[in-house]
Amino acid sequence: MTQLNHQLVNTHYIDRLGNVAYAVGKLTDLDVCILDIDMNRVKPVLTVQNCAAVRSLDGVRFSHRGSPQGRATRMQAQLNNCRIEWEVQP
Repeated sequence: MTQLNHQLVNTHYIDRLGNVAYAVGKLTDLDVCILDIDMNRVKPVLTVQNCAAVRSLDGVRFSHRGSPQGRATRMQAQLNNCRIEWEVQP
């Protein structure tokens, strides 16, 4: 990898870190529990615990899966170029 490529990759990570820092701050202000952060995607993914504050993000349903409690729905919303995801149990 050339020096220019290193700088470009590093710039992308700096941008992602800034976006994640902002999203974490907003979610913290909403009193949302963050369970996981995946930085290795074009849009970082923050997995959060389902709560009333998360539902206020106007998320959309994007997947379903079976679980021991029944069918679980996976929701997502966008926040500062990050994807916020949570699971809704029946």
